[in-house]
Amino acid sequence: MFQVMPTKGECVNIYTVLLVDDDIDFVEANKMGLESEGFHVLTAHNSTEALKVAESNDFDVAVLDVMMDTPEEGMVLASALKTDGPTRDIPAPDVNTNAQVMAWMMDTYSANTGGTVTGVVTGKPVELGGSLGRIKATGRGVFLTAREAARSLGFALDEARVAVQGFGNVGGVAAELMARANARVVAVQDHTGSLHNADGIDVAALARHCREHGGIAGFAGAGAIGEEDFWGVDCDIMIPAALEGQLDGPRAERIRARLVVEGANGPVNRRGDEVLLDRG
Repeated sequence: MFQVMPTKGECVNIYTVLLVDDDIDFVEANKMGLESEGFHVLTAHNSTEALKVAESNDFDVAVLDVMMDTPEEGMVLASALKTDGPTRDIPAPDVNTNAQVMAWMMDTYSANTGGTVTGVVTGKPVELGGSLGRIKATGRGVFLTAREAARSLGFALDEARVAVQGFGNVGGVAAELMARANARVVAVQDHTGSLHNADGIDVAALARHCREHGGIAGFAGAGAIGEEDFWGVDCDIMIPAALEGQLDGPRAERIRARLVVEGANGPVNRRGDEVLLDRG
């Protein structure tokens, strides 16, 4: 069960939760759990139902595990929450979003407030007030964090073996910077497959392959391995930079890396975190 923690300090406590998920059993189980903790729970099973609930109910937080059909739907739901805005909650791009989508979100919010509000989202096109370097910022942060963490553990990136899950704006950039620092990227996984080359993968060539073919599958510079085999490759640094909840308990047991650096949002689930802590 996920946790919804009441806020403290000057913020108001959370009383009403809108829970949206297409798994009915999941919704009912978590509704019971939240209600037992004193929360009032509203439920929906898709984006259409969520918008109908938002039109006729006040709520303090929305927990969604469904895709909104359009960016405009997401902003309508955010407006119902009354927590969006440049001084409160600023959405950022993630999987299946880009500068164009963030521009649509900014435009929709602005249209509902009577003026252009560039600060309501990040990841916009530079021409609309976006930041230079934003696309590579997260991947660069992952690289810098890994470099400093490795240093504190007593090893340098030079010739360190790196495995990266995800080869988009985060994983791809992190892999690129690792290669520039003379680390060996020995394994990469994305939605199309998993690759391994103990001698190191040519990251620049793999990036070109991805642009041409839409994924890493079929890349000639590394051998294909199984999805679960990826988690057991010999490496010094493991970077989960794809989706949430990828590193669970069984996968955490298999990892041989000395260092796990999270690039995605919540890539390690609760059991995976417990296993990694137990392993030190």
